[in-house]
Amino acid sequence: MEFRDRLRAVREKLGSQKAAADLVGVSVTTWQSYEAGVSEPKSSALARLCQLGINPVWLLTGLGEMEGSGETARGHVQPLGSTVKLPIYDAALSLGFGNTNGSAKILDEFDVPESYLRDHLKASSSSVVGVYMRGDSMEPTLFDGDIAIIDTSSQELRDDVYAFRLADEGYIKRLQLRGHKLLVASDNSAYPAWEIDRRDAASGLQIFGRVVGSIRKT
Repeated sequence: MEFRDRLRAVREKLGSQKAAADLVGVSVTTWQSYEAGVSEPKSSALARLCQLGINPVWLLTGLGEMEGSGETARGHVQPLGSTVKLPIYDAALSLGFGNTNGSAKILDEFDVPESYLRDHLKASSSSVVGVYMRGDSMEPTLFDGDIAIIDTSSQELRDDVYAFRLADEGYIKRLQLRGHKLLVASDNSAYPAWEIDRRDAASGLQIFGRVVGSIRKT
């Protein structure tokens, strides 16, 4: 069962998508995006779900039982374990100026369970960073002020959302392979798609990493 399926199971317990959305303080459309797997709830929303008696270990990892604090699953569920500090940068362009050697300015740090990165996002704690989103071009996947979690070790292109630099501008966009071209698309239909010719060395395309998750702004 994937994370979105577990959210759907919680919603079925509540009775409706509206009931679930009202509980965590989001719109029905936003909750629907959670169940579709195109965005993820912020930590405060998950905490509200757990106040219903939902086992947080089950919710994050799928281990143990859906209901309870996790005590009933003792012996079957591994503890959440240690947390790691996720460095948060100002914008995608800042990733191009030394995040691997510490020269870029870190605006914030968030404590994130290492098991969440490893088991849910399938990423190593040593390769993930956060970047503040700017603007509404990636709504409803990513909203202005959200933190995009980027796996800097994942730079092999496939049809997915990436942080990249092009001609000294930083972007977080959906990249789609089209032969020797890349289609650059926004999830917000108000923004038209455009193309990059991968054969053009002058384009200066630099992939920083793939967006593997997000932290919703409070």
